[in-house]
Amino acid sequence: MLLYAAYKGLEAFASAGSSTQESSSSSGGNTGQSLPRLARAATRLEDKQYNVFVSHSWEYDEHYERIVDFLDEVPSLKWQNHSVPSTDPLPVDTESALRSELRNQMKTASVVVVSSGMYGAHSTWIPEELELADELDKPVIAIIPEGQSKVPEKIQEVADTQVGWRKASLVDALAEYA
Repeated sequence: MLLYAAYKGLEAFASAGSSTQESSSSSGGNTGQSLPRLARAATRLEDKQYNVFVSHSWEYDEHYERIVDFLDEVPSLKWQNHSVPSTDPLPVDTESALRSELRNQMKTASVVVVSSGMYGAHSTWIPEELELADELDKPVIAIIPEGQSKVPEKIQEVADTQVGWRKASLVDALAEYA
């Protein structure tokens, strides 16, 4: 817990854009190298609100939660979640009503982020959400889970970019596509 708190403090300091932090990149562990990259990525963000729809499978809610945590942990990122978490389902009775409500949720988003886990190939609603993103002309950022080499075909077809499970990569993609 203490190590986590120290990491959060360093991350906040790095995201402030300190030029001395930028130039003193550590050649040691991954944390020393990722903090300056996150700070550089965060400086690319415009001073605006980013409206994000996270497409996900409720069966794999931990991926959704991790993406939300990534976005919440970037101090300079002002964002609003337009997703449908399992804790707050849409009040619908039919699949067509669900599709309509998802469309309404996504319509106000500026970008769609999707975890490209292989479960996406077997999910009913991830391909539906990707189809909606395409219809609404929303850019799609696919996040490739750690250790995964395959990406579901539908996600490959629709994604404007694919990034790894790194905050800096996601922030870079938001700055470019949202």
